[in-house]
Amino acid sequence: MSDVVVKTLLQYLDSVMGALRNLGLTQGKPEETPVIELLQKISDLALSLGCGAI
Repeated sequence: MSDVVVKTLLQYLDSVMGALRNLGLTQGKPEETPVIELLQKISDLALSLGCGAI
């Protein structure tokens, strides 16, 4: 996946989560979970090694 596609998918997920919050289907302030941070680091590492986004 290219960076543009990954950002677009993350923007879509953010939009969906915002809609769920507006409907009251999620609780509290959104927080980045450790797994998301880990996946971002892995993706960044893969890009720096020339493997492309994962």
